Amino acid sequence: VGREVVAELLRSPHCGGVTALSRREIPQEQWATAFPSVDLRQAAAKLRVQAVDWEALATSQDSTKGDGGVENIASFEGYEFAVNCMGTTRHDAGSAEQFTRCDFDYVRAFASACRRSPTVQHYSQISSQGADSKSYLLYLKTKGRADEAAVALGFPRTSIFRPGLLGRNTRTRLVERLA
Repeated sequence: VGREVVAELLRSPHCGGVTALSRREIPQEQWATAFPSVDLRQAAAKLRVQAVDWEALATSQDSTKGDGGVENIASFEGYEFAVNCMGTTRHDAGSAEQFTRCDFDYVRAFASACRRSPTVQHYSQISSQGADSKSYLLYLKTKGRADEAAVALGFPRTSIFRPGLLGRNTRTRLVERLA
């Protein structure tokens, strides 16, 4: 989803630039592979990719000292819009705890860092159909908690998108193919 959001923003004449935050460095020579639907000429003019240590950001966010790990990511000064497409599965994360760390703690830390910027007026995040903080299912409960955390931050505008099953190309699991 994140790759497609980057591509759409780069195509938009209303968007002056995109900073894509990633778990790892993505040199410009690898953009065609990392962002397959991106026009590389547009990307060269408007795209900046920055690696983020999400664990450090979330750990700093969890602590009572410091500025919540903002030093780990680009300042959001000047940005009007932020979108969070981060997500994983319990299987890919390796455990329920690691899934929650990514899909709740990292998402909340990013949203909180965005909220500290006076210029971010609109925050969006990708969630899941059926997300509910009271669910007995870990995935839906975690997504619901992340949604509530984003809304509670009080952005001037908040959008939560709750799609159904996402196509994951070669990583699609059997149950996703059957649905």
